[in-house]
Amino acid sequence: MARLEKRGLVLRRPDPDDARYTNAVLTEQGWEKVTTAAPGHVGTVRKLLFDGLDATGLRELTNTADRIVAALSRSDLPLAPTIRKALHPPE
Repeated sequence: MARLEKRGLVLRRPDPDDARYTNAVLTEQGWEKVTTAAPGHVGTVRKLLFDGLDATGLRELTNTADRIVAALSRSDLPLAPTIRKALHPPE
């Protein structure tokens, strides 16, 4: 994180809900880097992970990911508040 911060790509900010945690916030320059890298990243992930899966494999991957998210949401692990919120979005 320190290297990204030195390159001007992120800023560190205390988590507003729990100051024991620190959030990394993208700068405008960091966001530009993400949007530039995204198409190549998506293409590589698609090629390496999804292209080799048939419909059954894709269902199995989806079920596995759902089980992982469910286990995390039930856990009492010390997850950062932002992750906890993502697992338990407001209704």
